[in-house]
Amino acid sequence: MKDKFIKKLKRSWLAIWIAFAAAALSTIGVLAAYTSVSSVKRVVSTQKGAGMLFSSNYLTTDENDLPRTITFSSMENSPCVTVNVCNYPQTLIKHNDKDITYTLTAELVDSNGNAVTGEETAKYSVEYNGEKKTFGSNSKIEFSLLKLMADDFNKHEFVLTFDKSQLTKSDIYMRVTATPTNQAELKPLSAKLGVIYINDNTSATWTGTFIDNATSPKDLDGFNYRLSGSGEGTVTLTWNTNYVDISPWFKNTYDLQL
Repeated sequence: MKDKFIKKLKRSWLAIWIAFAAAALSTIGVLAAYTSVSSVKRVVSTQKGAGMLFSSNYLTTDENDLPRTITFSSMENSPCVTVNVCNYPQTLIKHNDKDITYTLTAELVDSNGNAVTGEETAKYSVEYNGEKKTFGSNSKIEFSLLKLMADDFNKHEFVLTFDKSQLTKSDIYMRVTATPTNQAELKPLSAKLGVIYINDNTSATWTGTFIDNATSPKDLDGFNYRLSGSGEGTVTLTWNTNYVDISPWFKNTYDLQL
């Protein structure tokens, strides 16, 4: 038996969490588009069925350090990217029952990971909770002693501001890393983020791929499938409901037609 849905998409990336039919689990939603190979962490946990209780919309536990480019449709203002760090999986299954303290660092690097210095670095900044830090002559800034409280689903948001020139020549990236300091079982989250301009007249180009890194499907509670690209398009996804089903939370949140 197969179900189908058709959804109009425009300049965004869509991550779809396909859960085992027996589990009523949740998933992530629509965020700004960016190019990468495996940017949403696999749904695995030391706490059964809980997922990773330290996560981010852009930062991951991947170690490939590939540049990831976030697309923008306007060149009028300096591009800003909001990165969140959460005490729950992006699937919103449950939150961590312990406070999480961590340090967030941001470095200006080129596509090869080499530090970028000089006067132009002052055009780049990171802002958190009303405090804005520019790189200045230093290629690295830090926010320390950050704490995600265990009382609820909590997240911190960091606004990364790039020089608008990077929209047409994305050769400077911010390598952002969130490193837990009080829970050894939590892995650091990191990503090398850049920006680029996508002309509104660009023809639609969309691709889909599974993005989990497990060696065997049985190691996962569910599967993440990403549709990424730009422009308008119509997408049809088909699956066998005898084995898997799409997350109910995802279906309800985005009002998918099945």
